[in-house]
Amino acid sequence: MNFIDRGAQIGGYTVSFHAWIKNATGPGVECGSPELYSAYIADYRPQPKKITGDGGTIDIYFLDGGQPGPSNDDLLCVSLYLGAFAGYYSCSTLEAGNITVKVTS
Repeated sequence: MNFIDRGAQIGGYTVSFHAWIKNATGPGVECGSPELYSAYIADYRPQPKKITGDGGTIDIYFLDGGQPGPSNDDLLCVSLYLGAFAGYYSCSTLEAGNITVKVTS
């Protein structure tokens, strides 16, 4: 997962990171399935690379409104713990893009 919040800065850097999902706490879902929400815990690495190494943990919650493509019904909540962006929290609908999650075993 790549994430950028162009409206938020911490320590002089725009909140931008890459995360790796490692533990699903909700149902394993694929967009369009009957279960349209899930929560995950992941490691994150801040971007740009000049602050790499100051990563931490992220909690991710999403709700897929069920429409293909961008939708005001898609919700993404992100909380960051530890690392360069510790304390960051955002929970809002998507301004662009689409939530697409595919869990593989």
